Amino acid sequence: MGEGPATVADVGDGLPYLPTGFFLNGWVHVLEDSEIVFLLMLAWLRYRWPAAEYHFLKGEWRIIHFGLGRDTYQAHQMLERLGLVNVQEDENRDIFQPGLIHGYDKNKAPKLHRFKLLYEGFDQPALPTLLSTIDRRLATRAGMTTPASA
Repeated sequence: MGEGPATVADVGDGLPYLPTGFFLNGWVHVLEDSEIVFLLMLAWLRYRWPAAEYHFLKGEWRIIHFGLGRDTYQAHQMLERLGLVNVQEDENRDIFQPGLIHGYDKNKAPKLHRFKLLYEGFDQPALPTLLSTIDRRLATRAGMTTPASA
């Protein structure tokens, strides 16, 4: 057994972390498991490459090291809507036909999505943020607008 009381690691200790708002503002209770795993993956990427503002991971590495298949990987869409992640997509990818890349060159790999974990997003209360995001999404799908989205 160790001596003395247990301590919490400081962010400065160089460990991957999620902000305290993840717990204190209820995000841990409203996010899907796949979304939490995605956030933890981004936290690890930021820990591993701290100088990079945005991070990416090839599909094979994502599956091997994090067990995130394509479906789970799509968690980034909801996380972006919630303001927890910023996504940079290849501007040549067709948003209406997944997998289609305009100007595709077989000798040049398409640009991978790049992600930035938005720590300030965790400062918002999770449940009201989630509910308003769902309301906006449903209104958009129905072709309507709500006061919150106007």
